Amino acid sequence: MNAPNVDAAELAKFSELAHRWWDPESEFRPLHEINPLRLAWIDGLAPLAGRRVLDVGCGFGGSLEALDRRHHELRCLGLNLDGEQLRVAATLRPGPDNLIQWIRGDAVHLPLADGSIDRILCLEAMPHFADRGAFLRECARVLRPGGRLAVGDLLVLPDAPAVLDRRSDDVAAVLDTWLGPWPAPFCSPELLVELAAAAGLARREVRDATAATLMPALVAIIQAEAPQVSLRVVPLTTRDPRRLLEDAQADLAVGYFPALLADLAVREQGGEAVSFEHRRLYVGEYVCVMRRDHPLASGPLTLSRYCAARHLLVSFSGRPWGFVDEALAAVGRKRRIVLTVNQFFTAGRVVASSDLVTVLPRHFLRETGMREALVTRPLPFEVPPVHVEALWLRSRGGDAAHAWLREALLRASAKAFEAS
Repeated sequence: MNAPNVDAAELAKFSELAHRWWDPESEFRPLHEINPLRLAWIDGLAPLAGRRVLDVGCGFGGSLEALDRRHHELRCLGLNLDGEQLRVAATLRPGPDNLIQWIRGDAVHLPLADGSIDRILCLEAMPHFADRGAFLRECARVLRPGGRLAVGDLLVLPDAPAVLDRRSDDVAAVLDTWLGPWPAPFCSPELLVELAAAAGLARREVRDATAATLMPALVAIIQAEAPQVSLRVVPLTTRDPRRLLEDAQADLAVGYFPALLADLAVREQGGEAVSFEHRRLYVGEYVCVMRRDHPLASGPLTLSRYCAARHLLVSFSGRPWGFVDEALAAVGRKRRIVLTVNQFFTAGRVVASSDLVTVLPRHFLRETGMREALVTRPLPFEVPPVHVEALWLRSRGGDAAHAWLREALLRASAKAFEAS
């Protein structure tokens, strides 16, 4: 007999909210605004049109409603345990050539055949599940070969309690008061990756600005000069990769490390032995990016117009602010961030099909493949240039293979900007 994956009190709280879901001015307004944006993001990474899509924990149907407005000839399933939420979802009238079915079922016991689904969405529903691992195993079972799973979860970053000035338990208590009880409200990024891997699901990485800029030229150099070399590129989610290098998790780190380099300089000036060396690869200029027919694309981009816009933030660490917000704070201004993503490539895809604006490295626009759909404007305030550096352990300095890789990176950088 299957163990239950539901709490009656939890379902009752959501049922009480059902009648307000379609009110655009209700407390659900942020979800109505963000659903089209995140569906555009997911769609850019794993195309949804023409696929059989399952939305697990579909709630009141907001994600599939946004998908219905975006595509034709859809075949979608919305699954939820709560009949009242499904009743509200069923009031959605899909487009004439779209089919959306609503089914009552359990996320950890999906009522679907093996290999029957192309895409699975699960956006902010996993914290309600009694067992994330069991859900991910079910996803692996029902996905066809080459299928994709897109999840949104409540992930606690290592420095989140300090940023929030709250303990995780305190935040969980607030969530429980308003929307709970939740069986497991929080998960760490590392645990989520481990659970997915244990279920047989592989993580798909997306491109970032540095890799997209350097890798094509670097691969050409490797192919011509060292075809026996294998290179593994992994995403860097920290501005201080010293621990990764010391623990031999990486041979070389490439990125923007202003605080780290300042710390090394202070230590060296104080006579302390420094264990790291670095070399500048290139200097990046950041610009405001928007779709070609965006209202801000006509006329000068003033500081007031910029701050009044709706913004997309690229944050590799997940923090809800960045160097742009620090620059604005210095002149007594702030902006409204509607969506945060962790890759420049994703940001380009989203702003190309929305009213959001973002900030990207100017040279990266070529790598997005959407340069014709986007326009740039100079930022109406001062921001420091971004110095992209290669960082490595000083003890690796005499390693011939390591020295070759560093020199190849320099040549790849020169080649990339020559092409710009």
